[in-house]
Formats: sequence, structure tokens, C-alpha cells
Amino acid sequence: MSERLSQIAYESLSAEVRPMADYILSISSAGLGGPYNALLRSPVLAQRTLDLLDYLRFNTSVPKRLNEFAIDRKSTRLNSSHT
Repeated sequence: MSERLSQIAYESLSAEVRPMADYILSISSAGLGGPYNALLRSPVLAQRTLDLLDYLRFNTSVPKRLNEFAIDRKSTRLNSSHT
């Protein structure tokens, strides 16, 4: 028995969730997969999470170059096979 959530198809999304899905598709290389698949099942949680991500990525007081550097370093670390 699989306990994973089945992938949500864009066509099956409600009118309330589609604007969020459109925004996700405009910023994400993963499409609606990964964490977005779970978030889209709860429109309130999805909107709050997207607002937080938007703030952290685009509206923080940290200089843009430093912010991008931190994102790059973290992604490198997460994809690393060593600790």
C-alpha cells in the first residue's frame, strides 16, 4: 500500500486553487510536483506558504546577490553526497 499522495492534475484543480497553481508553474522547475502537490490540497496553507516563499526569495532585506548566494550554497549542500 502506497501512502504517497497521488499527483494532482492541473485540469482537476478548483477555480480557487488554479491561480496559485499558475503562479507555481511560473516560478518552479518542478511543476506542480514535490511539495506543491501536497500544498495545493489546502488552499489556505498553499497561499500562506507561497507568500512566505515570495518574501524570502524576492522581498527580503538581504541584498539580492547574498540571498542568491545563500540559495545556491544550500542547494549545493542538499544535493551533495557527502556531509
